[in-house]
Amino acid sequence: MCAMKTPGVYIVEKNAFPNSVVEVATAVPAFIGYTEKATNGNMSLLGKPWRITSMAEFRSYYGEAPVLRFTLEEGSEAGGVVFNGKNYLLKRTDRYNLFYNMLLFYANGSGPCYIVSVGDYQSEMEKERLEQGIVPLIKEPEPTMVVIPEAVVLPDWNDCYALQQAMLKHCGYEMRNRFAMLDVYNGYKDRKDPEGDVVHRFREQIGSEFLDFGAVYYP
Repeated sequence: MCAMKTPGVYIVEKNAFPNSVVEVATAVPAFIGYTEKATNGNMSLLGKPWRITSMAEFRSYYGEAPVLRFTLEEGSEAGGVVFNGKNYLLKRTDRYNLFYNMLLFYANGSGPCYIVSVGDYQSEMEKERLEQGIVPLIKEPEPTMVVIPEAVVLPDWNDCYALQQAMLKHCGYEMRNRFAMLDVYNGYKDRKDPEGDVVHRFREQIGSEFLDFGAVYYP
């Protein structure tokens, strides 16, 4: 109560709302991909967007990393291993990488995000499965970015670009308030690779629609 120094009638206005600025998350990605499991107790989280805030929560709901699988292929490229006088290349054959992307995400100090698991490590890596993971995000208002790390490990680069086009359409046509984070297929290759310029191929294949709602990073 204010103490008045002289008699009289006074009007004292009280602000019903605080003047402080409430901090809200402005960059909340939604990751879509394959996980070891997708459960919250007895409830399945398969195909359902689920909000997490730490790597510990990811492990609790979605499990651990896939078992790495490799093959040895005879070749002459640098960086291989020599066995019985011959040069071999060690190539990873499993394709699931969402877990490792989540490790990097939280190692860099990130916070809330959404996960949509589309299958386990025994499921086939398919464009259709990953694309279906976009659909339930329509009902989630919080995510501001869509990320599908496994798009670039699909066996067919045509499937990768079709999936990325679906991401752009979701962000720029269906929602209009989200951003698609994309990668270049075979982006580990140099632009002067004998098989062609991967950046040029990306520009040709991604199309021209909704490009204001996406970004691609190379390498």
